[in-house]
Amino acid sequence: MIAGACGAGSAEPAENSSDPYPLTRLRNEAGDVDFAVRSAEELLSRECMAAAGFPGITLSPEFFRTDSGDMSERITPTGTMDDAALNLATAELIGYGPPLFEEGAGVPPLPDYTETELVAFREALVGTTTDEVSLTDGTVMSFPTGCRGQARQTVLRNFEADFLEAAWTIEGMFRQSWRRAEADPNYQQVRDAWSECVADAGFPRFEDPYFAIDYAFGLRQSPTDDPSSEELALATVDATCQAETGVIQAFNAALSASQQDEYLEAAPFEAWFAVNRGEIQNAADTVLRDAGYRQ
Repeated sequence: MIAGACGAGSAEPAENSSDPYPLTRLRNEAGDVDFAVRSAEELLSRECMAAAGFPGITLSPEFFRTDSGDMSERITPTGTMDDAALNLATAELIGYGPPLFEEGAGVPPLPDYTETELVAFREALVGTTTDEVSLTDGTVMSFPTGCRGQARQTVLRNFEADFLEAAWTIEGMFRQSWRRAEADPNYQQVRDAWSECVADAGFPRFEDPYFAIDYAFGLRQSPTDDPSSEELALATVDATCQAETGVIQAFNAALSASQQDEYLEAAPFEAWFAVNRGEIQNAADTVLRDAGYRQ
């Protein structure tokens, strides 16, 4: 249990963060550590599976976490609406540019195992039981044993429960701040003005700028295709309407206010990461360095 969280221990009152998006920052920092941990888990699991008689198995780092949150995948890489912002001159030339999200490679296919071999493979990889980690808020997270469990414990060691709680809580607070920003009355008014502006030019009445992006990429046969004339026209209108209404700035202002309001609650988790992230990162980096993925 992390001191100061959910009534545990005490934390000195703190002023609002000087960072306009403190929860976005914490989320991104936690995400960087989590990805290093997942990458190390993948390498250790690969070695363990080879020792168990299943060599040459590749598992992407994404294989080790599943997102159980209810937030739309439209949350952008930087955690603000800046990723949907358009510059008019650029929009006229390249439309919406490359996609915000790269298409994942998915789970690599397994060799052509027999049914018996597949059972043995899964038992080696995830075991026949699960490990449970209880968080302060009562959430119980179940994790596989087997090679995956061994890899996780090797990297996280005695930090496992606190690391998961800190990352889980920060992610939840970030998502809540995003929902609160979307519900902000001032942002909704500006967003509606932006939507009407785009619709007046003959395009659909999009709910927000991300829906315009989705629509534009739906016009392409492939995300990497050159933009069509329709996409260029939409991007130009979108950029113009963004400039006229200030929709990006309105959302980001609401998001910043929401995150500042919630920042004090995140203080214990930020403090925990400040003390412990280096050791966790180093454990993961050591695994990656030994495998030749770090200098």
